Amino acid sequence: MMNRFLLACWLLVGTSHVSVHAKPGANLVANGRFAIWEQDRPKDWIIEIGAGDQTSALVSQIRKDGDSGLVLSGDQRTQAWKLIRQDIMLKAGGTYRLSGEVHAVGIKREPHQFDNCYLGILFRDGRNQRLGLKVKDVSSINRLSKVSMTFRVPNAAESASVLVFLSKSGRLIVRHVAITVAKPLSPFDQLMTSLRSHYSFSRLKGVDWKALSNKYAQKVSQGESAEEFAKAIVPLLSELEDIHVWIEMPDGERRFVHRSMHTPTYSKSVIRGKLTGFERFESIGGIGRIREIAYVSIDGLPANADYASFINALTAVQDVDGMIIDIRRNGGGSELRAKEIAGCFTKRTVTYAQLISFREGQPSRKANRVLEAGTKQVPGFPVVCLIDGGCVSSCEGLALMFKAIDRVAVMGSNTRGASGNPKPVVLSNGVKVWFSRWVSMELDGSPVEGRGVQPQIEIAADPQGDAPLLRALAWLENHR
Repeated sequence: MMNRFLLACWLLVGTSHVSVHAKPGANLVANGRFAIWEQDRPKDWIIEIGAGDQTSALVSQIRKDGDSGLVLSGDQRTQAWKLIRQDIMLKAGGTYRLSGEVHAVGIKREPHQFDNCYLGILFRDGRNQRLGLKVKDVSSINRLSKVSMTFRVPNAAESASVLVFLSKSGRLIVRHVAITVAKPLSPFDQLMTSLRSHYSFSRLKGVDWKALSNKYAQKVSQGESAEEFAKAIVPLLSELEDIHVWIEMPDGERRFVHRSMHTPTYSKSVIRGKLTGFERFESIGGIGRIREIAYVSIDGLPANADYASFINALTAVQDVDGMIIDIRRNGGGSELRAKEIAGCFTKRTVTYAQLISFREGQPSRKANRVLEAGTKQVPGFPVVCLIDGGCVSSCEGLALMFKAIDRVAVMGSNTRGASGNPKPVVLSNGVKVWFSRWVSMELDGSPVEGRGVQPQIEIAADPQGDAPLLRALAWLENHR
C-alpha cells in the first residue's frame, strides 16, 4: 500500500497570515452549513484522501445530508479515507473558536484503520511545512450536539485549513462548522487546557485538574513576565511528580520541576576489577571482556552519536561464550537509537511494548511498538541484559526490546518507571511546557510509569558488590 498515512500532505495555496478584521461572532468559514453543493462537493470546500491507500477503489464517502450538512462514512472494507478541508485566513498569534454541530454514529476503529474522527485546524509556515494540528475529537458524540474548542494560531503560521475527517468505521454527520474570533486565553488557561486534554498520566495518577486549576489560578496573573510566570507554575507542575515535565524559557533554557532519585544497586569496582580490553564509544558506552564473556555497557542513547562505529564493534564480537549488556547506568535519550542497537539481536520483527496516547482527555486504542531486525547481527551466543532503577526513560524502551527477544535473558531489578515521550505546548508568552504524552506498557498491559520494567530473573540489590553481574556470568557459563 502506498503512504498508509497521508494526513495533511496537500499543498495549501492562496492563504496567508495577514490580519483578518472579522466582526465579533462572524463565521470565517464559507458555506459552513454545507447548504450549497457543486459537482458532488460543498462549494468552497475541497475533498481529498487523508489516510490510506490512494490507489484503492474502496474509498470512504462524503455526501450531502438533507437540505444542509454532510455525512462522512466508511466501514471495515474501506482502504482510503476522504477528508474535507477549507483554506482560511487567520491572524498569526490570534485566538479563535472552532465550533460545529455533529453526530457520530456507530464509530468503531478496525485493526487496519486510523484513529481520526474530528473537526480540526491545521497550520503551516511560509515553506508550507506543517506547524501543528489542533483537533476536537467527536468520536463519542452519540447524538446531534454542539461542540467547540478555542485555539491560538502559532506566530509562525502563514496558512491554515479547517478539516473534517473520519477514518474509521461508522458515520460522522456534520451540520455546521464555524470559526469565530475569540477572547485570548491567558497563558495559564492555555497550559491547563493542554494538560487536561493531553497529559498521559491523568488517570493513572488520579489528577484532579479542576482542583489544581482552582488552587493555582489566583497565583498566576495574566500580566506577569515569562520569568514570573515560569516561577509561578513550578509548584503546579511539581505536583505531577513526573521527570518528563519541565519548562523551556523563550531563550531555550530548560528548568526541571521534578527529580527522581535512584540508589545504586551494585558497586562499580567489581566490574572494573574484572574487565579487560575495554573500548569506549563516546556518549554511548563501551565494549570489553570478562574472561570468555563479552561485556557491553550502554550508558546513554544520545540522538547524535557515532552509532555506526559502535554497532560495527558490537556485531564483530566473536570467540566468546556469551554477552552481558549492562544498561544500569542509562538515563535514556532516543528510542529510535535504542532500536538500532536491539535490532542487532533479532532476526525477525518482534512486538516489544504497547502504548496509549490521549486526545481530549480520552485514551486512544492500544498500539503496538515494534522492533525490526537489524541489517547487522550479533553472533548467536546467549545474552544477558542487566537492568535496575538506573535505567530510565528511553532506556526502559530498550529494556522492553531485550525482554521481547528470545535469546536475551533480562536480569536485575525493576527499572525507574518513568517513560512519557514528552512534547511541548507553546504558550502565548513564549514559554514552552513539556509534558508526558503516552503511557508506555509492557506486553501484558502493565504501565511502566511508577512501576518500571520487571526483569525476567529478579536479583536483589548488592550495593557493596555486584550480585547481578556474578549471577549473569554464572548463567552464561551454564548456557553456552
